[in-house]
Amino acid sequence: MKIDGTMPLGQIKRLHEEARALSSKTEKFEDMETNESIKEAVRKAWGYFNAGDFEKAEEYFGNAIKINPRSLFALLEYGTAYGFKGKFKMAIEKYEEVLKIDRKCADAYCNLGEIYRQLGRMDMYIKNIVEALDINIGHELAYEAIVEIYVDIFKIYTDAFCYHTNLLEQAKICANNSKFVECLNFLAIVIFFEPENNSAHDLYKTVSNSYEREIMGKLEGRK
Repeated sequence: MKIDGTMPLGQIKRLHEEARALSSKTEKFEDMETNESIKEAVRKAWGYFNAGDFEKAEEYFGNAIKINPRSLFALLEYGTAYGFKGKFKMAIEKYEEVLKIDRKCADAYCNLGEIYRQLGRMDMYIKNIVEALDINIGHELAYEAIVEIYVDIFKIYTDAFCYHTNLLEQAKICANNSKFVECLNFLAIVIFFEPENNSAHDLYKTVSNSYEREIMGKLEGRK
């Protein structure tokens, strides 16, 4: 099952209600973490974090990961702390570490989506939230996010239709003017509601590669 704009929101709600009953019986990552030393280190890390001592919090998050570098619980919590601090690059790295260990971790996709939302990358926000729901339709945060996405982008999509604005053409204009993020966000809306639109998919791949090269070039220039 693939979540996209061709699936009515009402159907997603029904699926969510059915899945939530099952997911409520599923263990959370903290419950699945069996190493009490890791749990204790993470608890101490959050204690220091909430007290405003992020340096000490990092030390204890690091200690938790040293105990088991493959602890999904520790990596997710560390990523969340980075996100709260606005250290988005570090947060993304932690969530990607989780996905290298477990590609079916819905929490990691959901958290990644939130980071990209704060970065203004609607395309990556949608992509990661959809991934989370494809894994677990009962995921509370991802479900709330997809409802928000529907509300936000359905208006853009329908307004464009009503005013005869071609979003794909708008995306092309943005691409020609090197406005890559705006282009990708337009394309994300088109692809969400028109998943079979090959032109949108092809342009997305091209622009995404151009955007990545631009970002890498800027990073190289800072060395």
